[in-house]
Amino acid sequence: MKRAQIQQSIDNLTLILTAHENALIAFAANPGLTSYSLDSGQTITKVTRADPKILYDTMDSLRNQLCTLQTRLTGTGVRHVRPGW
Repeated sequence: MKRAQIQQSIDNLTLILTAHENALIAFAANPGLTSYSLDSGQTITKVTRADPKILYDTMDSLRNQLCTLQTRLTGTGVRHVRPGW
């Protein structure tokens, strides 16, 4: 991937992750709220208060993808160096 494509993917993932975080915040701030519409900028998905595990699992996956792309963009990462003896 080219740098511009990677950056665009990072921006998209950030927006989607923010939408998921906003859903969790809305549920926490409003105990009577039973459903929330997630607007990722591409699609609108309705989630319910009964879906927190799905939201957390999706957010973990998004964060992992985001970290991978950020590493590709900056060229940094973890390298394991072992002695040659």
